[in-house]
Amino acid sequence: MSPGIYVLCIDDDPHYRELTATVLERRDDDLVVTTAETGREGLAIVDGEPDPDPDRGIDCVVSDYDMPGMDGLELFGAIRSRDLDVPFILFTGAGSAEIADEAISAGVTDYVRKGTGADQYAELAARIETAVESDREDKR
Repeated sequence: MSPGIYVLCIDDDPHYRELTATVLERRDDDLVVTTAETGREGLAIVDGEPDPDPDRGIDCVVSDYDMPGMDGLELFGAIRSRDLDVPFILFTGAGSAEIADEAISAGVTDYVRKGTGADQYAELAARIETAVESDREDKR
């Protein structure tokens, strides 16, 4: 895996937001996670790109689906309208087969259900790494 994957994690639940960031960064030293509480806050980060390496941008967005003001699919559309073509993973506990189908049809890279346990974060980290590596290969 290429070093340095910059992940923007957006979740209105402070518990999941901080837990996701902490576990991902502890799991893999190459993952650097910036967090946002709302879709609008996430878009402000996308627009300003404040990340640990100003020469690089965000490599992957991980977002909850059910958030006030802007759900995860609306956020996905807003990010794409800004020409940020990076992997977008919907990481949600409010999911159903209908939401998963809608997300994949809209073009999100992946859909991961929140669960209870460390396995969900291992799965999320693996999917982030796979999606970013694939995206980097496609852009070469």
